[in-house]
Amino acid sequence: MKFKLPPSEKQSDFYGPIFETIKKYYPIGIKSELPSYQEFPGQIELNKIVIDNIHNKKNFKSRWKDFEKQLGKELKKQIIGETYATRPSFSSSLFLKRFSHNELMHNKSLHFSVSLLGPFFTIYGIDETFIKEEKDGRDLCYGSKNIATVSPYKEYEFYFNEFYFNELKSKIEDKFQGYKFIPFSLHSMFIEGLFDPFYDSKEATIYEALFDDALNGYDTIRMRGDSRYGYSEWVKY
Repeated sequence: MKFKLPPSEKQSDFYGPIFETIKKYYPIGIKSELPSYQEFPGQIELNKIVIDNIHNKKNFKSRWKDFEKQLGKELKKQIIGETYATRPSFSSSLFLKRFSHNELMHNKSLHFSVSLLGPFFTIYGIDETFIKEEKDGRDLCYGSKNIATVSPYKEYEFYFNEFYFNELKSKIEDKFQGYKFIPFSLHSMFIEGLFDPFYDSKEATIYEALFDDALNGYDTIRMRGDSRYGYSEWVKY
């Protein structure tokens, strides 16, 4: 599914802040292989934002790493930093469960990202399996994302007497005042003419433009949970 720009009146009324943010930082209709893509003022500004927030170690620590550490203590779970050096978001995963047997490993975690481009964040559960292999003295893993859980659903709602999905959402909202949750099925939408800066002619999703590429290669149509979760913050009745 794709949005076309300019959006319809209703789409603009619902999701206008998302479209305006993306148009500010990405040259719609220009492929990333062209020099004019990198010369676009929004791309130049985006790179400055990434450098200031991520590459600057002092800023990264105070704006994100300290929050990761706080979350780990409060939720009593391991937090793994997954912020990319080139993507415009702070990103991490909260590990709920890890199972390993012989060459097979299964991870269950909540991935969460806070955009550096606008007041947006998202959370989704992800189940991954890995095939482990030892080769030439090295431990190798071949991973596959099995399914994304897009709302507080079953074990992602209530796991070992803890409400991790909603608790995590609440803590992000407390830390980043005024930021809005973007539903999984919304940020999985493509925008016609929006191209990923690192994959030449590949069209990008809203998620890739605002957050990271953790879902690269995953078929986002495959999901479990309530696909409408979070839309009440955007759709006006």
